[in-house]
Amino acid sequence: MEDRLLRAAQHLDKEYFEQFNVSYPEMALKFNRAITRGGDPDSYRDEDLLETTLQMRREQNNEYTVQAEKLPTEVPYLSLDVANEQIEDLKMSLGGGPAFTKDSDKKTLDPLSKSIYKRLHKQTYMYQDLLNVDKQGWYDQFPQFTYKLNKQGDRNDFDFEDLTDNEFIPVFGDSNTVGMGLPVSELWHSKLKEELPIYNAGTICGSLMDVYMLLVSMYKTKKFKKTYICIPHSERFSAVSDKGMVEGLVNGRHWFLKQFVEADTFLNNNTRQMYRWVALQGIINFCLLNNIEVRLFDKNTFATVTWCTENELYVPNWMFLFKHMIKGVKLVNECSTDDVTQWPKHIARDHIHFGTLWHDKVAEYMLTTTEI
Repeated sequence: MEDRLLRAAQHLDKEYFEQFNVSYPEMALKFNRAITRGGDPDSYRDEDLLETTLQMRREQNNEYTVQAEKLPTEVPYLSLDVANEQIEDLKMSLGGGPAFTKDSDKKTLDPLSKSIYKRLHKQTYMYQDLLNVDKQGWYDQFPQFTYKLNKQGDRNDFDFEDLTDNEFIPVFGDSNTVGMGLPVSELWHSKLKEELPIYNAGTICGSLMDVYMLLVSMYKTKKFKKTYICIPHSERFSAVSDKGMVEGLVNGRHWFLKQFVEADTFLNNNTRQMYRWVALQGIINFCLLNNIEVRLFDKNTFATVTWCTENELYVPNWMFLFKHMIKGVKLVNECSTDDVTQWPKHIARDHIHFGTLWHDKVAEYMLTTTEI
């Protein structure tokens, strides 16, 4: 197989090909340094960035991004999981609201976007009325924890180089696998009851394409016999920036870089699903070829919301649009509010990701689903 790959590379520009034929630590940094993975915006020049990103960089303390020169590190907050209002403004802009600026004019939005933005804003900030707390008060309802990032920028308290061939189990996925807004002990892969150490190779804004590249790179660096993969937003896409970082695109769009601002004009839904299918086949075939046992939770957002409804789970409030598409959808704001300790069961503290009950159910799914 390796000889065939090398022969195929002769027909490509070798320099471009070799950037993907690297060890896992180097590949992981290509992902974790990307802005969409929580990486440092200062890795790019001003002229590379959209105005919303420049505004964020001017007004937001650059303390919560993955900075390669500071790895390994331990930080209290990461990416969009930050206890201040500036990050909420950024989230709203990413969700279709006004650009990231204090002086944004909501009147510039078209009527449909204005309606969605108004409903999103109401859903997001409803905790203030329900719990009578501010943003910091909301964060105080959750267990205190930190993000420990190793030399690769992965969320582990040990480095990849500390592992031994066939004596660890890697888990792959998106930010739900990284564990945004939750302590490690509450994540689905912490509940698998495996005897071997679990290595968290999840990446923010992750997709099946990401999993394929990271899995193959990891196996070539250190062998493993078993893996778990959790992709609850599989319609995502990946693209390599001119800086060599593997950026994530959501619905065919990149919210930070000018380079990919028109990506959705050719990355329509059918095209994204085609690449998703190719990546999934690549993962399955690679695991079959190398006798790797794999358990997979692979659902797009719509299917994930449906699965949550079937399992009587609340979903994050930003999924309110699905209430009109899927019968029985329950938003976090509809959970019992008389006991604030119940909220972390249903939502992560960043208000974007799933809570601990979702992770319980995913672990159960992984343990009871037939191996691929």
